[in-house]
Order: sequence, then C-alpha cells, then structure tokens
Amino acid sequence: MYKRQINDKVLFIPKERVLVNYALKNNRKHNVIKLRKTVSRLLYLLLNNFEEDYVSADYILYEVWDSYGLSSSEQALRRSINRVNTILREMDVDENAILKVDRRGYKINNDKKIFPCILCELYAKCKAL
Repeated sequence: MYKRQINDKVLFIPKERVLVNYALKNNRKHNVIKLRKTVSRLLYLLLNNFEEDYVSADYILYEVWDSYGLSSSEQALRRSINRVNTILREMDVDENAILKVDRRGYKINNDKKIFPCILCELYAKCKAL
C-alpha cells in the first residue's frame, strides 16, 4: 500500500489506517488520527485515483464495502465522505477535500497536491524508536 502526502503536511499511512499531520503544534489539534477501516479504504481508493476525473460511486461501493462482505449503500458512502472531509479539516487540509461529481461519483480536490510520501522512511524510523 502506497503512503501519500497531502498538502505538504499530512501523511496517510493506509497499512496502519493513520493520518499524521507533522506541521501542527501539539497543543492545537490532533496530530495523529486513526481511521476506521471503511474510511481508510475510501480515502486510499480516492487518493490512488486522484488524477482521474472522478471515481464512480458504484466502483467505490464495491471496492470499499461489497468486496469485504459488507452491506453498501449511498447513505453509507455519503457518511464516509463527510467523515473524511471532517477529519481532513481537523488536520488543516481545508474544506471539501473530496468533491461530488455530478451524480457520477467522487474525486479528491486536485488542489490538495497529492503525491507519494518522501517522509515515510523518517516516520517509520521515528516510530521504531
């Protein structure tokens, strides 16, 4: 699973289902947030497809819920999208990180500057200490 960096300050580690904001002051907000499994799978799927025009809602429902034997629904998808947006807002990634695309699906707002993480090795070494 590829780690991703968002906006030069937030690191997403899918294997651990963790978002880390290494730019926040400790006393201001949460620096580390553990994600639920479905929310983590949703974010991972969208981040890996951030260059696409959108990811269809049907594909998201299948990949995040159905393929894991869970019951999927549009309502569950909307709740999870809202949860991801809320968490990213708490991590100082601005509002509306995930956008709805005209009843077709969802996409990551490309203004968020998503790219592979260059600090992943550093994080792994610090965690081992």
